Amino acid sequence: MLELTDKAAAWLKAALSELHSEEGVCFRLGLTEEGVKLVIDQERPGDSTVKYGDDVLLVIDATSAGRFEGHTMDFDEAAKQLVFT
Repeated sequence: MLELTDKAAAWLKAALSELHSEEGVCFRLGLTEEGVKLVIDQERPGDSTVKYGDDVLLVIDATSAGRFEGHTMDFDEAAKQLVFT
């Protein structure tokens, strides 16, 4: 499963609280022809969840989850963006 660094988790939590205050809302990580996409959504049956502590920060649909296996999401402060390693 995808892992989160402390910096990535902090950025995701801050972005969620800034963009949406409804409980149960998280980011959905998806793959498109253009690359990786993050949208605000809620967990759905069959989703894989990426938690940080007790908080669900990301969900990934079952079809895409395997593509992120073994990767880590980090936040690059210089570029001000999320990156994958």
